[in-house]
Amino acid sequence: MFEEGYESERELPQISIDANYCVRCGECVEICPQSGEREMPVFRRGKGERPAVENPGNCILCYSCVEMCRARAISLEGRKRGGIFATDQYVQEKTRGVF
Repeated sequence: MFEEGYESERELPQISIDANYCVRCGECVEICPQSGEREMPVFRRGKGERPAVENPGNCILCYSCVEMCRARAISLEGRKRGGIFATDQYVQEKTRGVF
């Protein structure tokens, strides 16, 4: 029922976008290696709308969205999964300028 590595729903990443700070730039959607044209994106964005967290269970906890948010509107809490960020070539390419 839950993604491998997670034992219960409480352990899924908690991703929050503060509506008071979000400037609707969409950079979180663009930088997230698990969003965009993915079938089950972490972030979803409509035209002129604030991004929304759609599938937090697909988050790989690379913290790219947190680091790139110019308004510092995103907070992320969860259990770190070892090795995914360092070994996934797609993630490395998409987040190269962040770290």
